[in-house]
Amino acid sequence: FYYYTKEWKNAPDEYFARSPRNGKRERATGPSGPGHICFTHPEVRKLFAAQLEKFIQQDMAEHKDAPPVCYAISANDNNYPCVCANCKVAVKKLGNYTGLVIDFVNYLARSVAKKYPHVKLKFSAYLFAQNPPVPGTKIEKNVIPGIAQMGMEWEDFSSNFKRTKRESLLPLQHAVNKNALSEFKKWASFGKLSIW
Repeated sequence: FYYYTKEWKNAPDEYFARSPRNGKRERATGPSGPGHICFTHPEVRKLFAAQLEKFIQQDMAEHKDAPPVCYAISANDNNYPCVCANCKVAVKKLGNYTGLVIDFVNYLARSVAKKYPHVKLKFSAYLFAQNPPVPGTKIEKNVIPGIAQMGMEWEDFSSNFKRTKRESLLPLQHAVNKNALSEFKKWASFGKLSIW
């Protein structure tokens, strides 16, 4: 998200996430944050869609022979999503934070598909968006979830939100990874995936 927002020097505070750790709006200063965006703010969605279109246009001009077809829509590398009143209501309505992230990425996917139907958007199902969405959640056909289960060596990194843990040194079929395998299967029920 940082690469979409780094030019937002004069943007209002409400464009940025209200952090669950301190209740304040935080702006990201790099790809690790500390902040995120407000997923439900309509202007944030419009600005992201406009920036995504700029990235696509730049790439098409620079790489005429083989322009990219997949663009990453990945959260900053921290576990502090927006907890403003509107985002909390959306999380409740959509079932979890993953549903809110999918709703945000679906908006971008619909926006980009009008002009660039060949472009795919890959979002990271990671940290606060790792849990599978609730059954019935629609994922646009040009969106690819990228499952990013972190191993047990990252125990403290995701303490704000409950997540499935995976023992990275053992196969998914091992008994210790039963929950991780179940999570993969739930995600797979929604369609194609990429795996981190």
